[in-house]
Amino acid sequence: MVQGGNNFGTKFLLDCGATTIYVSRGFVKKNKLKAHVYADRTIKVILGDNKIGESILEL
Repeated sequence: MVQGGNNFGTKFLLDCGATTIYVSRGFVKKNKLKAHVYADRTIKVILGDNKIGESILEL
């Protein structure tokens, strides 16, 4: 994975059928990645147990 001057190895699972990719805040902080918060962009996600979760979209 490369961003700017940061170059590091990591393992992740890629879901080819997914419409969105999610990365934890901890991963972003640990690897010093840049993220942008869209305060007016609340997204809803259907979880594995069919409950609906809400999150703020960050990019």
